[in-house]
Amino acid sequence: MMRRALPILAVLLTSCLATAGTPELMERAVLPYTSDLPTCACTVQLREGDQLIVGLANGEIVSFHESGGNVIPRTTMLPGRGPVDDVVACRVGRSGGNANGFALLAVRGSDLVSIDFGDMTVARRVSLPRPAGTYRFAKSTGSRHAVEGGYVTRGADHPVLFDDDSVMSISVETRTLLPRMETAVDDTPGLVVTALTDRVTVVAGSRTVEFRAEGGIGTQIDESTDLDAEGMRVAVAQMPHGGRTLDLKMSDPDSVWVSRSVTAPGDISAYVSVADSLIAIGGARPLTQVHDVGWVALVNPAGRIVAVSDHASPVTNIARVSDFIAVQGDGR
Repeated sequence: MMRRALPILAVLLTSCLATAGTPELMERAVLPYTSDLPTCACTVQLREGDQLIVGLANGEIVSFHESGGNVIPRTTMLPGRGPVDDVVACRVGRSGGNANGFALLAVRGSDLVSIDFGDMTVARRVSLPRPAGTYRFAKSTGSRHAVEGGYVTRGADHPVLFDDDSVMSISVETRTLLPRMETAVDDTPGLVVTALTDRVTVVAGSRTVEFRAEGGIGTQIDESTDLDAEGMRVAVAQMPHGGRTLDLKMSDPDSVWVSRSVTAPGDISAYVSVADSLIAIGGARPLTQVHDVGWVALVNPAGRIVAVSDHASPVTNIARVSDFIAVQGDGR
């Protein structure tokens, strides 16, 4: 059923992403579980393996984990009406600097809800300003440290909530799971949010703002930065509007940002950040007078295209799915 509903779908393997079980869990558990459509999803990494959290069109949230070879669902229903717009699982800070507690945040229209990750009960509900478009989440994660039997993540995650013209920084109170918001960017149409491993970057007009797990919001600009240095990151600076040029922001490990542009082999219609150091872009270019062909390319932090692949039809959407880049065409 899922394959019949989608147009042409191609998958490109990338070796730069961490492994996760999202596609298998989605196929085995989400679709047979309910007739309501999934509207959003996220994963959270635990010692015993990844958990998949899915929001549904009827307002239900399902958390899936594997135990003894079986996929076990845990559910909760959000108050109010309408689909779940987005979900994010966050590490909540504990004493001693470790972040071993979790909270689940969900947004539905103008409501922000926090959910206890242990028993899936709704802990808090907060009313938000009416969104410009739809609210979505992004988050930066704390640093990992290897320990016997697994790893521990130090520092709480830093989630942000954004719509089409504003960004709010979120902190979650440890004991009550009360989410507190602070507006960082407001009334800036066309802002672009890119979630990297340890930071979320927001490009709003001429401003570049970072939200890091270890705290702090800031930016530096230095056009002389060496773009071939190790540890460079790349973030989208401007949405494409049917042209062949995409503006990018690159930064070194100290968050010194520099602007560059990349010229694509055809018109750009979709992009996605697939790693801190790679962005995938795609679109269409003429093949004959009456037929266009699709293309997909990977761009590195120096603003150079490092790989290009043709697609049977013009690319309309690109998504990161675990180890893969899923590329959707227009069905021709």
